[in-house]
Amino acid sequence: MQYSKIPNMDDESLRSFLANKKHPLLLSFYAPWCSTSSVLEPALNEIAHDYQKRLQVSRLNIDENAHAPAEYGVRTIPHFILFDKGEIVASFSGAQPKTKIIEFIEIHLSS
Repeated sequence: MQYSKIPNMDDESLRSFLANKKHPLLLSFYAPWCSTSSVLEPALNEIAHDYQKRLQVSRLNIDENAHAPAEYGVRTIPHFILFDKGEIVASFSGAQPKTKIIEFIEIHLSS
């Protein structure tokens, strides 16, 4: 099933989103040239659709936004950070199957 694309964030919109602390956020740090990031996009689209009432899924292009990757210590991509109430809850790097990403969300996201 095809869902809409994951919304992009930039350094400023991420800062603003986290300051509001309204919804949990799974943020994918990616680059257009990274094939692993591209491979994960369909799974992230499905997760974004399935979790739309509990979680926002967004992505941030590290080539266009240098502040957030530096601030959060992103050294490899893809890199994922789960935020809740504006704070980092957990993170991981590298490709994971959809089932593992869902497990990661369920373990770390408060109900």
